[in-house]
This record gives sequence, C-alpha cells and structure tokens, in this order.
Amino acid sequence: MCEPALPSVEVAAWPIGVLHLVDGDRDLDELLCVADERCFARVHDLEDLAARHGEPTEWVNSLARLSCGHHYRIVGCGRRDEADRLLAEGHHAYLQLTGCLE
Repeated sequence: MCEPALPSVEVAAWPIGVLHLVDGDRDLDELLCVADERCFARVHDLEDLAARHGEPTEWVNSLARLSCGHHYRIVGCGRRDEADRLLAEGHHAYLQLTGCLE
C-alpha cells in the first residue's frame, strides 16, 4: 500500500498470493494483498509484485519486522488462485460458525 500505513485503518485490497511459512513448529499461510489504489492497478499475481517489489524472502523479512518475536521461514509461495480459495474457505467457515450458511 502507499505510505503511510497507520494502525487500525482499514484498507481495501485484493489478494495476489500466499506465503507458506514456518514459525518454530507452526505452519502458517499468510495472504499477500495489494491495496486498491491506482498505483497497484496492474498487480494481479505474484509475478506482477515481484517485478516491482522484490522477492518472497524480502516479503517475509517485512512480515517478521511487523510481528515481533517471530522467526518466519518461507517453505513455499502460492499464486492468486490459491489465495482466492483460502479466502473462500475462510468465508465459508465464518458463515458456518455464525449460523448464516443456508
């Protein structure tokens, strides 16, 4: 997203990929999203982001700076279709938990 990034401020965004991480003995999947801003209009998948903003190792270093006390290691990356699937699964699980699923 464009600077500044302020705490507690919601930013409209869309998913472009997934980082598969390990933190100690925990496996994690973190969505990579870009802000819904004109400067990112051409970023639709991981390849588009890598051309502008580095490689996954740089992304995980940024994530580690934002999450003090965690030591992330990348074990893989997923494309946008995987990110879309994870979001759909999470939304479905939310609907089941809230009783809103028909």
